[in-house]
Amino acid sequence: MSLAVQGAVLFWSIPVWIFGIASITELPPKKVFTCILIPIILMIAMTVVSYILTASLTDSAALYAGSGSGLGSEFRMS
Repeated sequence: MSLAVQGAVLFWSIPVWIFGIASITELPPKKVFTCILIPIILMIAMTVVSYILTASLTDSAALYAGSGSGLGSEFRMS
């Protein structure tokens, strides 16, 4: 759900950035779009990588806790 909200906010803010920067700098919106395209791609890539890493760490932690090894097994709540 968080990823969907981040995506919606990102795509909602793109026109705001384009027309805001275009009005301040008096550049055509097409040139402004090409200027902000790289930060947009980087933001999307960072979000996807963060999501993948978080999902893999969550799975690893669940496997580790369920294996009965390590300190996590000693502190189970009843």
